[in-house]
Amino acid sequence: MKVLVTGACGFLGKYVVRRLQENEAIDEVVMFDNLDPLCGGTPEPGYINIDVRDKNSLADAIDRLRITHIIHLAAYGRNLTCQDHPEAAHAVNVQGTLNILDIAADRLSQIERVVCASSNIVLSDQPTVYKETKQRVEEFVSLYAMFANVSCCALRPSNIYGKGQSKTEYQPCAFSGLDSSYKKNGYFTVTGDGTQSRDWTHAEDVARAFELALFSNYTGPALDVCTGQLTSINEISQMLEVPVVYTVARPGDAKELISNPVPAQEKLGFSSRVRLENRIWDAFPSVPCRVR
Repeated sequence: MKVLVTGACGFLGKYVVRRLQENEAIDEVVMFDNLDPLCGGTPEPGYINIDVRDKNSLADAIDRLRITHIIHLAAYGRNLTCQDHPEAAHAVNVQGTLNILDIAADRLSQIERVVCASSNIVLSDQPTVYKETKQRVEEFVSLYAMFANVSCCALRPSNIYGKGQSKTEYQPCAFSGLDSSYKKNGYFTVTGDGTQSRDWTHAEDVARAFELALFSNYTGPALDVCTGQLTSINEISQMLEVPVVYTVARPGDAKELISNPVPAQEKLGFSSRVRLENRIWDAFPSVPCRVR
């Protein structure tokens, strides 16, 4: 069993790779990444520089390395990144996923399972380039499962947090941006009124969900990977005891992204284990905390 992880040098990719490397049923974990500076990844020992947009190089490497399973994480994330680079976002998020699925469809006797990453951005009531690309990902995964006999599914992680979140990404994730704001100013700079709420899920839990999906036979609608609990930015600042300065709301940001934990529990046996109040400081190395 040789598992390929695309986007392996990104924040979530590193958690997934470590999780899979600890699984005795897996003979080898292969890491592909192109270290796109917009995504803020850093090189991991043994990674292979492959761009998912280059289908020929991707297919050649998959054949040469005799890949049997794929977890496809490579993507342009964040609304602003995709808004400012729409062609690249479409090429990576949509065409990159199509390349993976096409390769798997042509090698049904070799590639036994494909798990692709979507995002809870598809639950937003705001139209964005990022949302559109991830909707296409989910649609193509379903189509390839139905019509090309590819054993594949998509997981839809909610907002992920944990140690090692990038601060060099084109648009850093919310917690990383808040931590940088505190380090620079001694307070959180918050867009809007701070009542915007998200389901914050630890990267360790998300990595475990991808592992469960890899070993499952589930095909069907994308599954939310989440805790089932919403927490606002104002509640985060209160939890960390950090003052807040509010700025103008950012276009494309939804007030709430409500995920449903039940389908993943029923289909994969997944439920979150890490509680936000116990591990939130993993994502805030600059903020003094009561518990480490």
